[in-house]
Amino acid sequence: MRPVAPTSTRLSRYGEIRRGPRLPAGAKLLLVVAIACLAVTVALFGTGTFGRAMDTLLGGIGGIVDQVGSAVGASPSATRAQVVTDVPLIVAPVNPYVNTDTVDIKVTIPTAVVGKSTFRVRLFDTLTGKTAAVLAELPVGKTAELLFPGIALTAGANDLQVALVGPDGEGGRSSTVTYVLDQVSPKITITAPKDGSATTADTVTIKGTTQPASTIIARNEANSASAAAKADKDGIFSVAIATAEGANALTLTVTDPAGNVSSVTIHVTKGTARLGVVLTGTTYKLKTSTLPTSVTFTAVVTGGDGSRVAAATALFTVSIPGLQAIISPQIATGGDGTARFTTTIPAGAQGGSGLASVLVTTASGTGTDRQTLTVQ
Repeated sequence: MRPVAPTSTRLSRYGEIRRGPRLPAGAKLLLVVAIACLAVTVALFGTGTFGRAMDTLLGGIGGIVDQVGSAVGASPSATRAQVVTDVPLIVAPVNPYVNTDTVDIKVTIPTAVVGKSTFRVRLFDTLTGKTAAVLAELPVGKTAELLFPGIALTAGANDLQVALVGPDGEGGRSSTVTYVLDQVSPKITITAPKDGSATTADTVTIKGTTQPASTIIARNEANSASAAAKADKDGIFSVAIATAEGANALTLTVTDPAGNVSSVTIHVTKGTARLGVVLTGTTYKLKTSTLPTSVTFTAVVTGGDGSRVAAATALFTVSIPGLQAIISPQIATGGDGTARFTTTIPAGAQGGSGLASVLVTTASGTGTDRQTLTVQ
């Protein structure tokens, strides 16, 4: 009977016959050796040494099987192409605030591209809201460190990034490093104490505002004392400094984070003794027959060190028998430490003793003096 060709339906019930991987030549050789060992073992069966031979055979076959399995499972190692996935990094400055027009930018590059002439490093200014601008481009050197010298900055923030440029184009960019160019001297506002004020304290605390994070150095010319402080994030500062007897010139020097410097000087007078007040008048004797008459009283004010005190407040009072007391408005002492009050003693005074007095007030205390008036 002639064979009948299988129908398509029959063929569909069978899968394709797949052959397993062929044994390498080394594995075939090991298999032949194993068969030979088996033949020798059979020959020894009749000699009574079968047990020892069986142990040898099993050990040999086990080792051979292991080697065959290793040979079958082994596959040629694939050769991977080197891919540079790292990006260069800008070395961040310790202090990002500068007052120079240019800076040197240090960059660390991936070791995989060190010394490769086909790679370059590109430096960008990528400030938010602006189009990225290429500032410079240098070839990769023989070390992992690269220096971009003299990179020009613009006033304010400068956001910098770098990227590798190779045969396949520009790679990813580094994280941003910011430099801030600030060439404006910091403004200083003193809120206490007032310039020209007086005190009796051994120290005075200077308070004020300036640029945040600035360093403040206070120095007293009178006793060479000094003190330091730092403005907080809002620019507020407070620094205490020792005072000397008498006049104190207190100078504050402020250095902002970029290195710009400003200074201001205030003056404070320290007096431990009471104010010196001396009252004088153009006359101390009055006659009822010559009234009304004009009289001028003068107060001279000195501090604990003997110097004249300006801007003190003087209040004069004149008491005459038979008349209502005469009281002056508040009168400030001038630069020579004097205050004057001129008044008219009206008619109607009675004979007897009167009194002229002055009360002087300053920030460091008060003082007074008086003179007796005689009415005849």
